[in-house]
Amino acid sequence: MTSVRIFFIGGLMSYRALFGWMNPWIFIPSLLISPICQILLFAYIGRSAGVGNDEFYVIGNALNYAAIPCMFAMTFTIGGERFGQTLGLVLATPARRIPLFLGRSMPVIVNGWFVAMFGVVVGTWMLDAHIPSDAPAADRARRRGRLAGLDRPRDS
Repeated sequence: MTSVRIFFIGGLMSYRALFGWMNPWIFIPSLLISPICQILLFAYIGRSAGVGNDEFYVIGNALNYAAIPCMFAMTFTIGGERFGQTLGLVLATPARRIPLFLGRSMPVIVNGWFVAMFGVVVGTWMLDAHIPSDAPAADRARRRGRLAGLDRPRDS
C-alpha cells in the first residue's frame, strides 16, 4: 500500500512542483500550439521540396512531441532535485526506488501521450491528411509479403 501511495501521491506532487509555478497561458501554448506550428512548418517544407506526404510529417512530429515533454520534464525533475540539494535525501529514503521514480515519470508520460495525440488529431484535421486506422496492420502485412518474396515482379 505504501508503494502505491508513493507512486500516485509522489508522482502528482512532483508534476505539480515541476509545472505549478508556470502560468497556464505559457504552459498550454508551449505544449499545444508549438506542436501544431512545427507540424505545419515541416509539412509545408516537405510539400515544397516534394519529399514525403502530410501523413509522414504528422506521425513524425507526433513521435517527436511524445518524446520532448517526457525528456525535458524528467531532466528538469532530476535537475531540480540536484539544484535544491534534495536528490541525496530522495535516494537515501527507505522508500522503494521503482514506485518512487515511476510515479514521478507517469504524469509526464501521460502528458507526452496527450500532446502527441493532440498533434495527430489537429494536424490531420488542418492538413486534411488521412491516416488509416489499420495502418500498422497493413504495414506488417506488406513487410511479411516482402520478406516472403511475394512482391517480386511477375514475368508476363
